[in-house]
Amino acid sequence: MIVGLGASAGGLAALKSFFAATAPDPRVAYLVVTHLPVRSVSHLAELLSAAGPVRAVQVEGPMPIEGGHAYVAPPGRLLLYREGRLELAEPPERPPAPRPIDLMMLSLAEHGSDRAVGIVLSGTDHDGTLGLKAIRAAGGVAYVQRPDTAEFEGMPRSAVDAGAVDRVMAPAEMPAALRADLANRDRIVVTELVDRAGPLDDGLEHALRVVLQRTGHDFRWYRPTMLRRRLARRMALSGIERIDDYLSLLD
Repeated sequence: MIVGLGASAGGLAALKSFFAATAPDPRVAYLVVTHLPVRSVSHLAELLSAAGPVRAVQVEGPMPIEGGHAYVAPPGRLLLYREGRLELAEPPERPPAPRPIDLMMLSLAEHGSDRAVGIVLSGTDHDGTLGLKAIRAAGGVAYVQRPDTAEFEGMPRSAVDAGAVDRVMAPAEMPAALRADLANRDRIVVTELVDRAGPLDDGLEHALRVVLQRTGHDFRWYRPTMLRRRLARRMALSGIERIDDYLSLLD
C-alpha cells in the first residue's frame, strides 16, 4: 500500500498527529507533499520522524520506494511515483492545474492502482480533490481530514463537496482505519478477485443489475477488470469478505 498525503496551510499539526498514531509496516509507504516556496528550507522530514516511529526522509533524487518509510517532497519540486520508484520534477513556470498534491496522487492512481490511498489534510484552495478522484477511479481509497478538525478547511471541504471521499475523520484516527482497510484487502485477496472468473463474476452481474434498476445507470459495458477492482474496493471498505454478504448488504 502506498499512501499519498497532501497538506498545505495548517497541515503540519495534522501531519504530526497522523504520524504520531502510525506504526511502521513494511507493507506501507508514505509520500508527503506540502506547499512550500522553491527556495525555502524544509525540516519537515525531521519533524515527522520525531513525531512518531516511522522514519521520514526528504527525497533528493530518483530512488526506489520501501515500505515502512515516509518520503517528503523537497520545497519547490514535484514528487511523482513511477513503477516502484520516486522521481522529482520541476514545476512549470506558470501555476499548473493540477497542483502538486494532485500530480502526486495522479501518479499514484496511474502506477499504484488499487493499492493507492490518497489523504487530504488541512489547507486552502482545492489541491488534492482531482487526485482523490483519480485514486478512487483506479480502485484505491480516499481519506479526508474532518473539516471541523482542520485549521484551514478549504482543501478537505473541496474534496468532500466533490464527493471524492471514502472516509472523513481526524488525522489521529486515520492510521487505525488504514490498518483495518489493509487487513480487509488482504483477506479478500484482491488479485484473485480481479484475475479469476467464478462467483465474483456472478456477483458482479447481480450488483450491476441492482444499480441499473435503482439508478438507471448501466455499467455493463465497462471494462470487467475495472469493475471487479471497484467491487473489491467496496467490499474492503465495508469489511466484508464474501461476495454473497456484500450482495445482501447491497440489496
